[in-house]
Amino acid sequence: MINWKVLLIAPLVALAGCTEKVSEREGSSVDIYPVTYSIALDKPAKSSKSKMLNEFIAEHETQLLHYGAEIQWFTKSGKSWANTVRKTLLLKGVPTNLIEVTKGARADDRFDLMLLTTTYKSQVPFCDYADVYDSSKEKVIDGCYPESNRWISMVNPQKMLTNLPDTNVSETKAKAVVEE
Repeated sequence: MINWKVLLIAPLVALAGCTEKVSEREGSSVDIYPVTYSIALDKPAKSSKSKMLNEFIAEHETQLLHYGAEIQWFTKSGKSWANTVRKTLLLKGVPTNLIEVTKGARADDRFDLMLLTTTYKSQVPFCDYADVYDSSKEKVIDGCYPESNRWISMVNPQKMLTNLPDTNVSETKAKAVVEE
């Protein structure tokens, strides 16, 4: 006589042996680097220095609007010029909380004013090309392109980092490992 338990369990064991093993998905490693654009000028005796500053502001307007600016002054005339530059940036649409005017730490008097803006760029891993003729499971690049494009398209990738050091992010290279 055939045991009814064996008849019930045998098909289940046979079906379980044919299932595909799904590999665990790994997150990608993303490096985030600060990129600082700056210009240092002395007080304009002619309009050429103001023209250079206006060209810098026009060239980096997008970065200034998204990330703000740091204006450092080094002399008394640089202080008044810094306030003028601050007003110019406000007229261009830069938010007040993203403009920082400070006295520069340098002791030299070569420059009156320095304007800086820091952006953050993501460096993502290179994705291998998909090969439809290769059916090996080691070659599956599941999610590499969407994950890389997501990190590249972020305006503020530094805000996605969870383990920030105590120092300013612009002073160090921040590295995040994204786990999903």
